[in-house]
Amino acid sequence: MKIITVYKDTEGVNDFISHNKNQPKWRVFYTKGLECSCCGLKANSLIFIQEKDGNILIRLGWHQLHGHRKRKIILFNIDHIIPKKKGGTDGLWNTRPCCEKCNNEKGDKTM
Repeated sequence: MKIITVYKDTEGVNDFISHNKNQPKWRVFYTKGLECSCCGLKANSLIFIQEKDGNILIRLGWHQLHGHRKRKIILFNIDHIIPKKKGGTDGLWNTRPCCEKCNNEKGDKTM
């Protein structure tokens, strides 16, 4: 059974990211904002998902940041400006917020 919690307001999303800003994934969004660096889509919901079997936790929870465009939910990712395949790192200077659509279109190209 999946347990899903959704934070739909921007204030709740900002509070979560501010609270978790020391984790590398969330540091990018905390420092560089909640907007896709390519198309400008704004992330406005955060979904927390856990899997349980009765009272037994099967999989620890994970968070996904989403934006909405034309009634579609779009996942947000961390984009590597210089792709890791081409020697890029996970450093803050080489990462930026990006929606899944733009990140897939960019692929392993250097921006």
